[in-house]
Amino acid sequence: MSYRAYKYERELKELKEKESPDGSTCLISLYVPPNRAIADFVQELSDEIGTATNIRSKFTQKNVVSALRNVIGKLRLYGHKAPESGLAIFAGATADSGHKDFKLESYVFEPKDPISRKLYVCDNRFHVEHLIEKLGEKDVFALLAIDSAKATIATLKGDHVQIIKSTRSGAAKKHRKGGQSSVRYARLRVEAIARYLKRVADEMKQYFLEDAKYELKGVIIGGPGQTKDQIIEHFDPRLRDKVVGIKNLGYGGDEGGINELVENSEEVLEGIAIMEEKQLVRRFKDALIAGKANYGEQQVRENLIMGAVEVLLISESVNKTRVIATCKNCNHIIEKTLDPIDVDNFSSTLQKDQCSQCKSVNWNVVLKDLIMDLGDLAEKTSTQVEIISSQTEEGRQIESFGGICVILRYVVT
Repeated sequence: MSYRAYKYERELKELKEKESPDGSTCLISLYVPPNRAIADFVQELSDEIGTATNIRSKFTQKNVVSALRNVIGKLRLYGHKAPESGLAIFAGATADSGHKDFKLESYVFEPKDPISRKLYVCDNRFHVEHLIEKLGEKDVFALLAIDSAKATIATLKGDHVQIIKSTRSGAAKKHRKGGQSSVRYARLRVEAIARYLKRVADEMKQYFLEDAKYELKGVIIGGPGQTKDQIIEHFDPRLRDKVVGIKNLGYGGDEGGINELVENSEEVLEGIAIMEEKQLVRRFKDALIAGKANYGEQQVRENLIMGAVEVLLISESVNKTRVIATCKNCNHIIEKTLDPIDVDNFSSTLQKDQCSQCKSVNWNVVLKDLIMDLGDLAEKTSTQVEIISSQTEEGRQIESFGGICVILRYVVT
């Protein structure tokens, strides 16, 4: 996943958790469909400002009017019409975790997928559901690894493989002896395999057509023998039309077959996240051998500050917080990376500690997710940033290096 996509997803999820002070309805959510006239929305919100003067609570009235004026200002930056994908704007006074302090915040999104609805809501929360729903809309492939003894059905969505079901054929092994018994065994085996193929095809139909929660991009089938070709004859025509690849595998119809099927389907899956990640991790390992790679937070941070990093790879499993404490008196800065569970204790202790430069005990503490901290640092030097899934073998390899790795532009001595 690109850093831009990760950042967008994280910002939406954080926005979903924000609330207004005291539960008052002063948070504005506005969805503008593609190419719509900006003037129409400016007029609508201007009318809402007039209506807001009737709000009894002066506190709520002030916050609503401020939020509306903020949104109008954001809209006017776009000229006459909304962008090709539309706009989503959120603004309002949000409370901190303790509901003691609040501040006016605003967020503007131009989503990758077009806005499909017009929406204006003033509530005690931001309505980001429509954008969050779009996050889950990724290409989905049905995977089937099959041989005469076993079949495994799975899905590939983005970079995540999910096993749905494994089933056995129940067919007897091939009979080696001659005579009439061999003919009978052969006939029974053929009949058992035919029933097995029909059963697997019916299960594929149920999972991917009748009970489908998403539209399939394609079906990829693999196996070591003829079974992978025979199964297609039993497919529902709608599934048969979606078959985009048939692969010979060394593994049979088990989870190992599914993994090999993904490995051998690079040309079919080209452009989706799992293959991009495999290529990036290969590049990292090659660069490591050549001395043009590094890993570990401290080393990576130093390389980023130098501008020596071409690609930053971060595992999505990295769960650390970067704490930046600034002395309010002399601007002396202390930075630490901590486990989230240790942050509160560190912050409490810090408020009692004297600044080493001026002996003050007045600190301003800012917390930042480590992935976001390194990602933002990388963007300052035009470094490519990729968030690597923890669900793949390549992702586990990145985790074995501490989850933070870089491919360098040149050898750093």
